[in-house]
Amino acid sequence: MFKTTLSSVFKISSIFSTNCPKYCVHEVHQNVSVTRDGEGIEVDLLVVNDGDVVAIECKSTLGLDDVNEHLARLEKVKRLLPSYANKQVMTPITP
Repeated sequence: MFKTTLSSVFKISSIFSTNCPKYCVHEVHQNVSVTRDGEGIEVDLLVVNDGDVVAIECKSTLGLDDVNEHLARLEKVKRLLPSYANKQVMTPITP
């Protein structure tokens, strides 16, 4: 259900769409855990198209510490997931 809802949100926001090949969602990965060279990250959900990676942290309540931790996580995505090094990494944040 969460994936279906998420897909609808991205279609509405035009970040991802099933109508335009450039913005089609090609990959959805849940509970991603990566360790490389002694450093690691965990991401609740990665949504990927040809040019973008959206890293999503799911929280029932969102605090400033959660936002800061996620921003630090985003800085590691390209380094620890080199297959996404040429993509734009972004994240949605909602209250």
